[in-house]
Amino acid sequence: MQTDWFDLSNVDFSSSDLTQIKFKDCNLFDATFENTILDKTDFFNTQNVIINLDKNKVKGAVFNQNNLRGLLQQYDIIMK
Repeated sequence: MQTDWFDLSNVDFSSSDLTQIKFKDCNLFDATFENTILDKTDFFNTQNVIINLDKNKVKGAVFNQNNLRGLLQQYDIIMK
């Protein structure tokens, strides 16, 4: 079954309060999150998520395992 993804590529969410927002079936390629409040935000059904954990509030946010690479990218960690 193919999912139709809602394209949020290149959207700038900087300085936004997205508390408890649910991103369902969203492509967040090149989306910008800086000084964004993402507490309890649901990213479980998203793809291409890159968020700098040091520059955003993410307490209680929900991610899936496929999002881990985009969350750890700023730390130059090698994942295999």
